[in-house]
Amino acid sequence: MNALQNWLKNSPTRQRWAAALLALLVFGAAFLLSAQTDLAAPLYSLSILLKLAGVLLLIVASAALFLRPMLPSRPRDLRLQESLRLSPRQALHLVQVGGRQFLLGATDQSISLICALPAAEDAPEMEAPLRFDEILQSSQVLR
Repeated sequence: MNALQNWLKNSPTRQRWAAALLALLVFGAAFLLSAQTDLAAPLYSLSILLKLAGVLLLIVASAALFLRPMLPSRPRDLRLQESLRLSPRQALHLVQVGGRQFLLGATDQSISLICALPAAEDAPEMEAPLRFDEILQSSQVLR
């Protein structure tokens, strides 16, 4: 029981909803399959079709829930490394695209490229990575 409580506490909301839907489908399919029908009933064929639809729905939902995490996810090439607010409507953003970094200025109306930083292969060997304030000071536009 503790493992279930820990999972409920630590799992993402989407995963909890998927588990709840799966449990509902399992119990619904079990109910549909266990319902007693009379062969002489006029709706016998309808009850068979409902049971078949329930089982097929359970199979499709289970496949969608359990196979989705196995699908390969595309890695993101664009990353926001750091941001600096200059005013409520102006900011500087350090963005990484692949192996390159760009310093961007952003306002409410536009986004401008301030400078493109050298790629990691082109940059001289350094002991510590560049900090945002060092990049800002080294920018030729701001000198």
